[in-house]
Amino acid sequence: MRRKILLLGFILCGISPSVFAQFNSSTTMWYAAPAEKWEEALPVGNGRLGAMYFGGVSEDRLQFNEETYWTGGPYSTVVKGAYQKLPEIQQLLFGGRSIEAHLLFGKYLLGYPVEQQKYQSMGNVILSFADKSEVTDYRRELDLKTGIARVTYTQNGIHFKREVFASYPDQAVVMRLSADKQGVISFECQLQGVRNQAHSNYATDYFHTDLWGNNGLRLTGKGADYLGIEGKIRYEARLKARLKGGRASTSIRSLHVQDADEVVLILVAATSFKSYKDVDGNCRRRVEDYFSHLAGLDYE
Repeated sequence: MRRKILLLGFILCGISPSVFAQFNSSTTMWYAAPAEKWEEALPVGNGRLGAMYFGGVSEDRLQFNEETYWTGGPYSTVVKGAYQKLPEIQQLLFGGRSIEAHLLFGKYLLGYPVEQQKYQSMGNVILSFADKSEVTDYRRELDLKTGIARVTYTQNGIHFKREVFASYPDQAVVMRLSADKQGVISFECQLQGVRNQAHSNYATDYFHTDLWGNNGLRLTGKGADYLGIEGKIRYEARLKARLKGGRASTSIRSLHVQDADEVVLILVAATSFKSYKDVDGNCRRRVEDYFSHLAGLDYE
């Protein structure tokens, strides 16, 4: 009965029955194919950082956001002098002229902007793999007890595994890539910003990717103007690769990993948000502090 209810729920949410979760225990959901759209990706998060893991083979994606990344900046919705119109609105209401009262209220007493600012996606980690050969035994799963999203598959006789989790104490999203054979993990990685076309005025938001040493990438940007409110929130995200075996390098806007035994990717992000009226925090310092804390920690 529970499986039938869950299947119905997935269908009502618009998720294809061909990719709906199989439950092999009370805490594990698994799929036999990568996610084709955002709603099918596997979520991980720590309350401040959230990510959706797609689990593709030749191209994989980790979409991430941070809880304080919004359009606009501090502002007041109060219309100056609006109280002076209140007696006139009351008189119209008492006189039975409710439509005129409604229009006057909308013009002078309704706060502006009439909508809230919009929550924004911060970026994507994109992994590209050169090997396009056939894959067998593919499995994508989310363990609801441990919070670990995992992908496993076999390609050219090699068993590959990728694991993703979000740490609250360490304020990071972590991905580990491993295999049952040494020296076979090679890929190109990009840290890409996102523009929300529905809720951003072109050229008021922007982002830029820089290289960070020979094993990392840095993404910086700002939020968009929206409904006349200037975008004032700045952000920074950094991605760092730790390798066992092989080598790492960076060029243009990409991180390259060649012939590694194991790779751990660490993602951190922060904004300049301090409070509803102060968005002048130092996002770069926050990110650097997170990585300073992570310096002495291994994957486990």
